[in-house]
Amino acid sequence: MMSMISLELFSGFRRHATFWACAAILLAVPTRLLAQAAGPGEAVWLAGLAKVDITPREPVRLSGYGNRNMPSEGVDSPLSVRCLAFRKATDEVPQGRAVGESVQVLLSVDTIGLSGALTREMSQRLLEKYGVRRERLVLASTHSHCAPDLVSGLANIFSTPLSDLEREAGIRYRERVVEAVVEAVGIALADLRPARLAHGSGEVKFAVNRRVLKDGRWSGFGVQPDGIVDHSLPILRVTEPGGKLRGVVYNYACHCTTLGGDHNRINGDWSGFASESLETKYPGVVALSTIGCGADANPEPRGTLENAVTHAKVMAAEVERVLAQPLREIVADVDAKVDHAALSFELPTIEEVRQKIEGGKTPQIRRHAAYLDSIYREEGRLPATYPVPIQAWRFSDQLTMIFLGGEVVVDYAQRLKRELADDSLWVTAYVGDVLGYIASERMRKEGGYEFDASTVYYNLPGPWAAGTEDNLISQVMTLLQGDKPQSPVAPEDALGTMRLSSDQYRIELVAAEPLVQDPINIAFGADGKLLVVEIGDYPRGERGGRIKYLEDTTGDGKYDRATVFLDQLAFPTGVMPWRDGVLLTVAPDILFARDTDGDGRADQVESIYTGFKLANPQHRISGFTYGLDHSLHCAAGDNQGEIKSLKTGQVINASGRDIQIWPDTGGLAATSGRTQFMRSRDDWGQWFGNDNSRPMYHYPVDAAYLKRNPAVSYDNGQQQLFDPPVAPPVFPATSAAVRYNDLYAANRFTSACSSSVSRSPHFDVDGLKAAFICEPVHNLVHRALLIPQGASYRAGRAAIEQDREFLASTDPWFRPVRSDVGPDGALWVVDMYR
Repeated sequence: MMSMISLELFSGFRRHATFWACAAILLAVPTRLLAQAAGPGEAVWLAGLAKVDITPREPVRLSGYGNRNMPSEGVDSPLSVRCLAFRKATDEVPQGRAVGESVQVLLSVDTIGLSGALTREMSQRLLEKYGVRRERLVLASTHSHCAPDLVSGLANIFSTPLSDLEREAGIRYRERVVEAVVEAVGIALADLRPARLAHGSGEVKFAVNRRVLKDGRWSGFGVQPDGIVDHSLPILRVTEPGGKLRGVVYNYACHCTTLGGDHNRINGDWSGFASESLETKYPGVVALSTIGCGADANPEPRGTLENAVTHAKVMAAEVERVLAQPLREIVADVDAKVDHAALSFELPTIEEVRQKIEGGKTPQIRRHAAYLDSIYREEGRLPATYPVPIQAWRFSDQLTMIFLGGEVVVDYAQRLKRELADDSLWVTAYVGDVLGYIASERMRKEGGYEFDASTVYYNLPGPWAAGTEDNLISQVMTLLQGDKPQSPVAPEDALGTMRLSSDQYRIELVAAEPLVQDPINIAFGADGKLLVVEIGDYPRGERGGRIKYLEDTTGDGKYDRATVFLDQLAFPTGVMPWRDGVLLTVAPDILFARDTDGDGRADQVESIYTGFKLANPQHRISGFTYGLDHSLHCAAGDNQGEIKSLKTGQVINASGRDIQIWPDTGGLAATSGRTQFMRSRDDWGQWFGNDNSRPMYHYPVDAAYLKRNPAVSYDNGQQQLFDPPVAPPVFPATSAAVRYNDLYAANRFTSACSSSVSRSPHFDVDGLKAAFICEPVHNLVHRALLIPQGASYRAGRAAIEQDREFLASTDPWFRPVRSDVGPDGALWVVDMYR
């Protein structure tokens, strides 16, 4: 999309919401229609089950306890990947479609925990091989503390780090687990046959609250008699149409920590023993164990293998009892959703971190501090947020299953049951990304292991910030209710989401879909037409890029006609009217396109420069900005290599530089740089650039002057304008919870692009020249005042913008990616709207 801001005018091009609104209404109907009881012996579902062994074949370091310093010393019981796959029996797989596209897949893996990176790898493998979609895939860890370290996640657990041989063995084992997950899903999909699903619940009481409090503060591990604990045991039964048991899933909120760090033999703890017991009792059955919100619960008693076996017998007996009862049949189709909740950290100062590099009490604390310091040196800051995965499978009003990443404490399950008024609510933790403990607000006051000390072992930068519990609960509720704030806003309502820092300006809409779609750049023609670059192929790259020109045929200030000038382009990024045609940046080329027959479409296209890198779309060559010497300047994006002029045959090495061209003659030169997206200049010919986390920098001395002495090497000559130069703060109108993008994104520049000097006095403040910077991740446009400082500048804020932005939207779909002052003196902003 595009938009424009001026003293009097803002115009935006936005994605229309009608299709999405209709889709949501249509999708809301079927679940109720399908919620009818099945007749005797009637198969509502197709279900398949699988079990694949993942018991280590060589000694490996076991995870879970930091005092373990040697490989495992034997096997008490096998470890497994167990899988349940199911879909409605009435669903047909369209010809040519993957069998897994409409299937729900739940996996229980006997492991300490799958990291986010490992989950993404598995998810991608399953999508590519079977078509299993992410929202339909649940990867649950049983969190056994007698399972191998996966050399992935929980990276700082050991006092004695892994040796090279242990690391190699751990990596081999991890690869085997990945292959076993893929194999198990394949077996389960091949096993799909008529089945019935039913839900019930029991109760098991060996879990105890382990957080011992003294005067309201955490004092250590043990048994807190009056502590909160969840003894519920929700169960999902899978049978043949005639009633014969085929599989069972059971969920219990308790750590698999019956055995301590002194037990160095492989087993699945109470969870693994219970599943093995059920599978022995019912030959051919697969019993999947998942762990609820029991991060602050331990089994009691604990300490011996006999204790683990006893807990398993109690668990298996209760599962058997519930299986024998009349259970609630599940016939409603499942509504599957997945998202992430951006949870913020309470960050230490870098001084506090560095004090612990030498002064930390344990090797883990010292390594943790060194790790954070290395991040700070590389990024200029510590991670501000983390994307905690949240999922929901909802079978109408018959059963709701919630799946959360991390080691989640009991408060979350209890609160969700209260707020949803559903005592049978199924809440599983340790799903997708076992990233660390998710402590509750109550624990902020109590302190202790789950709140702060455990962050060291997961290499998290600090404990969760105040409000984390409300944030996560809110995101889960939003996911369930289906009214996510990410829903697009209709064009006529878009202006109501915009917030300007001053009433000196006003906003107007000049065009919207269907005239434009996915715009990223614009240029003004001398004939009054507006050239628009669209990348409908982003990010897949299916040659969906287009160049359009818009016309206002009625003279009302709004464009009403769009003509496609050139299409089937792969990621075009820039456009410029030139002579009797149009220049385009479309890596690997700069093209010149002409319409010779007057039909409005290009019929002659030639490449005049070539060799530009086919990088990530955001890092490709972009242009154009007119120089005072009548050349055109392009932002290099990625680090370019050799560039060739096809008119002259000239070849230059543009490594680390931006590009300067003379299209008429084919001239080509490397200039000061490197800029990520769109170079900008002021009226005096001073040039400015940007990259995603460094919103604007100045090139005080042009490369043409620096290179006159060939015996002297020089860098790119950037003068940073912001303090801090990397990821300075911003003040969005949207919350981090609805726009998570990366670990360092919360309320800081992370997608800065198109920094442009306004070159219009309408936007200057107190005699200081203004520049505008788009920040699409945070849904805003920032105004920076260029304050002279020696031969360069520093960036400042207007007095009225000390705690706000020049333009910010409450709509998280607002994605401003390009801004520039037009010939009318207005600031035009291109809104990609995604």
